Amino acid sequence: MWLAAQLAGSAPIGALAGAALFATLHRFFLPVRCSIDRENAMVRTTLRTRTLPVASVRRVAHDGKAILLTPRIDDSVAAIARGLVMPLPAEDGMRVVDEVRARLGGAAPSRGVA
Repeated sequence: MWLAAQLAGSAPIGALAGAALFATLHRFFLPVRCSIDRENAMVRTTLRTRTLPVASVRRVAHDGKAILLTPRIDDSVAAIARGLVMPLPAEDGMRVVDEVRARLGGAAPSRGVA
C-alpha cells in the first residue's frame, strides 16, 4: 500500500489499492465457515456468503486442500467460477470429503485429483 501511494504520489490511491487487495484476498486471511444441509451448500466469509443448491451439484472434485462443488460436469473456467470452493482442514481432510459425498447422497459424481 505504501508502494502504491509512492508510485501514484497520492495517499488516497494507496488506500484504495489496499482496500482492493483486502477485498480480493479476504478469504485467505479471514475465517471461512462452510456448511452443507439438505437444500444448500454454503461458504460464508466475513464479507460474503455464497450458496449453491445441493440439487444442482453435478461434480465434486478435491485435491486434498479443498473441495470444489460445481453445477457442471466439465472442467471449464465457467464451471469453476460458478462452483463453491470449500477449504479442507489439514487433519482429517479425507474424512470431510467422505462426509460431503455422504451428504450429497451420491447424486454427484466424485473425482479426486492427486
